[in-house]
Amino acid sequence: MHSQLSMRVPVAAPVLGRVAPVMPTRRSFSARSQVRNRAVRVAASGDLRSLKKELLDWRNQQPEHVFWPEGAQPLVEQLVAAVPDDAVPELTAESVSGKFTQILNSTNYADANNELTLGALSFKMYHPNELKIKAGETRLVIGVNKPDEYRVETDFEVLEGDLEGVIGLQTVLGRFEISQDVPGRQDVFFHGIEMRAKESRFSGAWTTALLEFNEDTMDESGSATAMFPQAFPGFRDFKVHDSDMTVSVGNRGSFVVVVPQ
Repeated sequence: MHSQLSMRVPVAAPVLGRVAPVMPTRRSFSARSQVRNRAVRVAASGDLRSLKKELLDWRNQQPEHVFWPEGAQPLVEQLVAAVPDDAVPELTAESVSGKFTQILNSTNYADANNELTLGALSFKMYHPNELKIKAGETRLVIGVNKPDEYRVETDFEVLEGDLEGVIGLQTVLGRFEISQDVPGRQDVFFHGIEMRAKESRFSGAWTTALLEFNEDTMDESGSATAMFPQAFPGFRDFKVHDSDMTVSVGNRGSFVVVVPQ
């Protein structure tokens, strides 16, 4: 932002009997720049509203819970491109906290039908690694139970074996900080994973089927917690962040789009 201090340029001396024009002051340049920037922001805000609506309308027509349906990339990139370069969201712990539902994620560890394995979902922390599952809704829980809490909850359906049809819940555990070095960045540190049957009525079958593979981490109720040997860091660079939608780019370059619950 330009300085608001008034620093006038001296008026030039008369030349050949004519009065030299008064040169514009820095204040006048600053005022013009502010008006122009304000106009750009107003236009951009209108574009953002329409582009967010377009993205949501399109998403509602796609298969439910598929991370990254075909056609998502240009819509998300268009939305991000509509944000002025100098409009980096100002983040605080309070502004990023809440419960959010993920509607898009360009990560590619699942196939087009959101089918993957238990090992791929859990970073190979849970077994059997090759158990086929289908990922469902993903939610972010940030700063709700603790000020620096960061949880990623993913529902998944088991597709084979004795647990076929049972819905599981994986929660990646972490904490966050607002970066002091990079504007618009949320630093995240992941330290473990919890996994269990989502509904308690399946806990018995869940324990029977999986305890022998995960006896070091699973208790008698079927709930398992595995901690990483050391926390691993990541980050989210916020591109769009308001009461309607958040679009961020992760440290591996993936787009994540979430909406408040």
